Amino acid sequence: MLAGITMLPPSQRVSESRPDPHQSDERWLASARLFCIGLMTYLWQVARHDHFVAALCVGPVNGRVGDLAELSFGEIQGCADRVRSQLSVRFGAHPTFWPDLIRAARSEDPEFQALSRLAIIPLTLAEQHAADYRLATGD
Repeated sequence: MLAGITMLPPSQRVSESRPDPHQSDERWLASARLFCIGLMTYLWQVARHDHFVAALCVGPVNGRVGDLAELSFGEIQGCADRVRSQLSVRFGAHPTFWPDLIRAARSEDPEFQALSRLAIIPLTLAEQHAADYRLATGD
């Protein structure tokens, strides 16, 4: 999963009122909302069956992946707009991840593609460790 969520909506599902930089583009908002509903539905299903895979997909969201499995389908639709503001590109700051991913996607070698998929695991673990450290230290 290359789109991460930097923060899940609060458990009480109350949203903060924040101005949206994309308010004027209604088509973009509709598309982004639909993408978020699809993404959250996928993650909801994954979280219900495999917490570890859900954590790999979502990234560091302060251990709240288990909360995904508890959402109702209506709640997933209700939090789509809040999730949209939390989407981020995963590993965007990593110097080689995206070029390596593009090379793997263009390669016809299934072993190279499999190794590229496995390479995301240590990056995800490091990302989670950094998030846990920031949470523990307040940085």
